[in-house]
Amino acid sequence: VTMTDLYSTRQYDDESITDFVARWRSLINQLTFQLPQTELIELFTWACARHISPTLQVQTFRTFDEAFTMARKLEIQAIEEKKIQLRNKNLAF
Repeated sequence: VTMTDLYSTRQYDDESITDFVARWRSLINQLTFQLPQTELIELFTWACARHISPTLQVQTFRTFDEAFTMARKLEIQAIEEKKIQLRNKNLAF
């Protein structure tokens, strides 16, 4: 796995954030080096689906877990507002 692979990996519009993070972390774990937390957060916020990414990009997160928690909240809100429909809805909550 290369940085190009990470940069080209994106969340599908109908993919839950939980499924995406599992897929994304699998790639991260295959790297032969460790990325700094700040770079992981930046990559993650850019890789999220279009109903999540813009809001994440304008916020500051200290940890990846903070960014992931906010992404989940945004996803739940989008589902409740019927802006998105996920392939596997039960993974979002």
